[in-house]
Amino acid sequence: MIHTYVARKNKRYRYYVCTRAQKEGWDTCPSKSIPAPEIENFVVDQIRCIGKNPDLASEVLEQARAQLKKLEDELSGEQRLLQNELKKYGAEMVRLTGSLNGGNGNGSRLTDRLAGLNKRIQAAEERLGAINEQVAALGRQTIDEADLKTVLSQFDPLWESLTPRERARVVRLLVARVGYDGKAENVSVTFSPAGVRLLAEEMHPGEQEVWV
Repeated sequence: MIHTYVARKNKRYRYYVCTRAQKEGWDTCPSKSIPAPEIENFVVDQIRCIGKNPDLASEVLEQARAQLKKLEDELSGEQRLLQNELKKYGAEMVRLTGSLNGGNGNGSRLTDRLAGLNKRIQAAEERLGAINEQVAALGRQTIDEADLKTVLSQFDPLWESLTPRERARVVRLLVARVGYDGKAENVSVTFSPAGVRLLAEEMHPGEQEVWV
């Protein structure tokens, strides 16, 4: 969904609109559009509720950790696949190079196969490098329970002191994704581990000047 607005009688009405519905017709998406202030206030209220309920805060923490673990497992699986592929490519490279140097078979055909193999090796190595960086980044996103409680318990008083621009920044840091199912009329909020950690650091006593 994308943010948009309509102007009527010198007043703006903000909405989040389904891009598919915009492009292919309203009957292609059950969500269509929702009022922006309504969904935004709902998300903020959910953050407030979690901050006031230790059990909910603990549940959010466990869910966030489970999300990180799932992503780590997926990346680790892809790492192993790529490493196995690179081993096979390496063995094939040795075999083809030996055949080419030994004058066995069609030299042109072997050269083409080596060139194609080099491209696959390069692509696999680049993807493996990107995955390694993602895994390292995930390791820095581990949420500490104290961090989460600091952010959530102080969210309400902090929120009231912020400007609209600062509020938008806080929500962008805290929330990784807001999912809206128009058919079931459900809203899901996914927290950002890295954002929670950063906000906790910024909210320590003596560091409130970051909001100015």
